[in-house]
Amino acid sequence: MEDDREVRTRLFDSTVRDYVVSLLFFAILYVLSYVILCKLRKTSEIDEYYKDQEEKIVYKVTFWVCTFTLATSVGAALLLPFSIVSREILRLYVDSYYWQWLNASLVHGLWNGIFIFTNVSLFLFIPFAYFFSESIGLSGNSKGLKSRIMETALRLLLFAIIVIGFVAMLFLFFTSRSPVNTMYYLPFLYSCISFFGVLLLLVSTPLGFARLFTVLGSLIVKPKILRDIDDELEVVRCEEELLTRKMEETAWSNGTLHEMKLKLEEYHSKRLRLEKKIRASPLRRNLGYPVAMLLLFLLTVICALVVLFNTFRLVTGLKEIQTVTKTDILLSISGHLSSLRVIEVTLEIVLFLYLMLTSLVGFYSLPPFKKLFPRYGDTTVTQLIANCALVLILSSALPVLSSILGITNFSLVGEFGHLHWLGHFGLVLVYNVVFATAMVTSLVNKFSTSILYELYSHLRTLCHRRRRGSAMNTRPDVVKFE
Repeated sequence: MEDDREVRTRLFDSTVRDYVVSLLFFAILYVLSYVILCKLRKTSEIDEYYKDQEEKIVYKVTFWVCTFTLATSVGAALLLPFSIVSREILRLYVDSYYWQWLNASLVHGLWNGIFIFTNVSLFLFIPFAYFFSESIGLSGNSKGLKSRIMETALRLLLFAIIVIGFVAMLFLFFTSRSPVNTMYYLPFLYSCISFFGVLLLLVSTPLGFARLFTVLGSLIVKPKILRDIDDELEVVRCEEELLTRKMEETAWSNGTLHEMKLKLEEYHSKRLRLEKKIRASPLRRNLGYPVAMLLLFLLTVICALVVLFNTFRLVTGLKEIQTVTKTDILLSISGHLSSLRVIEVTLEIVLFLYLMLTSLVGFYSLPPFKKLFPRYGDTTVTQLIANCALVLILSSALPVLSSILGITNFSLVGEFGHLHWLGHFGLVLVYNVVFATAMVTSLVNKFSTSILYELYSHLRTLCHRRRRGSAMNTRPDVVKFE
């Protein structure tokens, strides 16, 4: 009896500890997301919404929903690294009492919690925030907050009916069996959303591998051989001074004057960036850019080799698609505790974070999503909602993508490992082949285009110098008179 009571007490303490750690984890993510969104939201829009009490409430509710969604996105992106690190810590410190809170039940609870928050955010909070921010109240009723809530609820009901009907048709088309109840559609619905996210990553991630070189090159100070910042700074100063004189000497209309002010601010910010780069030390200028490019190139090569090796293992049958059931999730976690070394774990985490970075860079490089790119202090509420929803779809699909490509051998936990399409061998094989082909093609096009452009620039400069030299040689001699 005492042993049974002691076991229940330990189970209760472990459960409370897991809830407290999960709450602290999500609270930190929420505060971080709130700070990020406060930096991105449009300042003038805040003043406009805060003039009316009703609009102020609508804005605050919408902003809280966006913060919750972004926190869930960051949590979904950090799930896999956190799980791998906790597994390795338990492997190194098996008998340590201070690290026992990083147990399998905590990891399992975090994965399930993020899965629930992802579904709630995608199918309830985000649609509610969008409909609530765009609502004006039902016609025929008195305008007010209550009328806007009723309109939002009605739109949500219609949206739910459309989504459930569409998912029911897809479910019957792919499975050809009727579900027990309507709630059975929810896992299939998220399976469709995750499949859409993985397809979106298939397009954006290979593009991000090539695009990241350009982005990094614009952020890091290049050597003088590759870029002459002094000439660029002089040109920007002349353009800024010329535009300032035009604004002072001539009377312009309000619209033209506003455009000129925006252009002047752009020149000013560009001048400040160039002045900051020109003050960089010679060591940073001559060593920072080559080292950064070399590290980026090595990460890209390693990631490509991992994907190609995973494709080879799938083709030759050395790797099988393993499905994890609900009863052996904890066993799969504990079974992997001593499977990797510290270097291998570090490489897995670095490659996963690099994959996440390239997917975001490639996603915002796609033509349909370039306009949605959030800008510092100039992002509207509608853009915040759209960005939070899309980032949530991408971040929740990242663990699935890393598992498909063989970036990590950590088994997906909870409902993430029970996606309907994840156990399809042919689909996973085709995805690996297409991803590897797209990645290699984008990198080859990137570097071949850059090399051809540099050769063209050098040849053009050389031809221009030869023409100037031949013109100087054909000029008649000037007779000097003493």
